[in-house]
Amino acid sequence: MSEILFEVNGVSFKKNTLYEIRPKKDDNAPEAFIKHNTTKLLVNGISQGAPCIFRNKVWDTGFYEDSPCYFGHDKDKVKDLVSKLNKYIVKPYKDQYGIELSHIDKPDSFWLSFGASNLYTGRMLNTEKVDELLELYIAVLHKHVATKEQENNPMYLRASYTVVDKAEVVEVSQERAKNRVKALTKFMSLHDSKKSIAEQVLNYIGLPSMSDSMIETVIDDYVRDPKQGHNNAVRLIEVINKTESPRGIAELNMYGNLSILLKSGKLQKTNQRYYFDGEELGTDLKRIAANMATTKKDDPIKSKMLAQLQETND
Repeated sequence: MSEILFEVNGVSFKKNTLYEIRPKKDDNAPEAFIKHNTTKLLVNGISQGAPCIFRNKVWDTGFYEDSPCYFGHDKDKVKDLVSKLNKYIVKPYKDQYGIELSHIDKPDSFWLSFGASNLYTGRMLNTEKVDELLELYIAVLHKHVATKEQENNPMYLRASYTVVDKAEVVEVSQERAKNRVKALTKFMSLHDSKKSIAEQVLNYIGLPSMSDSMIETVIDDYVRDPKQGHNNAVRLIEVINKTESPRGIAELNMYGNLSILLKSGKLQKTNQRYYFDGEELGTDLKRIAANMATTKKDDPIKSKMLAQLQETND
């Protein structure tokens, strides 16, 4: 993992790392924008600036301890951050370009044209290049960009873009790919060795029974779904893991039984609550199955259910 140089507004600035500018989701944007989860149309030529802010008669760079952006902040933390900013941005920038960044107070200075139209979807910023590190830092400092976790925070209302660490995106992508393969492999192995239990797994995750010739394709589509594929893969692995213990198998079996009783009308659902023989069982069928899987066979409700199932099967 790359060395962290400093952190600002929830963003860790790492050494020799690529950061990508991406569109920020905006649920109040026009329909065409919402369709693409963005405030900006994904076409060439659309960009936005991330300038430094001039306030209190100074450029609020954060490169000096009395910068307006530090109002109310812990002094020791501010001192530490300013020291790092001078080490990784101010000094290298002056060495390379001969420009002093730390405390420029003239309205018509270098900062006047800085950051004009420098943000656009897909732009890559490399922290190994001090000019790009400076651009990214100012964009983050003045909330021209947000992290994915903060994009709905009212503090970032004016931001049109998010910023992501490309290395972390790759790591997440690789982990998700592994989970997809793991889920498909585990299910097919279970299907080949214990087909009846595999069918209980299908029922539990909400998929219908199907022919052997279709099963692999359907599960592959399930774990690759564009919106829910990752969650589906993780969920499938969790459910398959249940089949490795007697209690887990009992839970899947009970869920299957409850599903049969629900379809037959002997288990009823009213106002989001499940009832059997006038007895309220709960609001979540899976939780009910988990609870009932651990009760004894002579439990009154469980005994009645088993009898009803026998009648249904007959």
